[in-house]
Amino acid sequence: MSFADKFVKTAQRILPSPFTIAVLLTGFTIVLALLFTESKYNHVLIEYKGQKKTVSLQKTQKLKYAINDEDSISIKIEAPNIVRVEDAYGIQLAAWKYDKKNKDLPLYNNFNIEPGLSLKTSLTQNPEPYLFQMFGFWEGGFFNFLGFAMQMMLILVLGHVLALTRPANRAIQALVKHCDTTPKAAFLVTFVSIFVALLNWGLALVLGAIFARKVGEYAARNQISLNYPLI
Repeated sequence: MSFADKFVKTAQRILPSPFTIAVLLTGFTIVLALLFTESKYNHVLIEYKGQKKTVSLQKTQKLKYAINDEDSISIKIEAPNIVRVEDAYGIQLAAWKYDKKNKDLPLYNNFNIEPGLSLKTSLTQNPEPYLFQMFGFWEGGFFNFLGFAMQMMLILVLGHVLALTRPANRAIQALVKHCDTTPKAAFLVTFVSIFVALLNWGLALVLGAIFARKVGEYAARNQISLNYPLI
């Protein structure tokens, strides 16, 4: 039994299934994130006449605070770091642009327009537990990745279909006959893969793998000694 076979059998005996490995790696990543990262100061705490509300700066939105019909203001959040205050008639009363490195320090402030306005804003962390935030990041990242995953799947599937067509198969069979040594085989597989990658990387990925497999089958059938792992 070769060293490679021993290594594969040992790995299969020690390691769990691929799905279990994926779950363990996900959990391990979350633990590392909890230990070495912290919640960002990407929320703003708004205090107005006894009312307090924590709002995300990551989403543009408009909030209305009404004490009575005559006493109301609107808070406009402009992602990622601007807060504007308007009165009931849409006149801007104050504006803050927060520097996230200086957590509570606004870059500019027109608050003096109406000194009697009992309103305060300050940057703060997300009030949600950080573990729940991590799950939210994972969920958002996973589902945002589906569009990209669909594109990659189509590229690979369509590339595989093209690589198995008769013209591609005839070209591979013609080139395989010249792969009678390891250097020649390595050069041809590399050259063909790079050349096809100029047209489509998905096709090159699949065609290169099929070409390498055909080279191995040709060498085994004709008893040619090749370094197949290198190919």
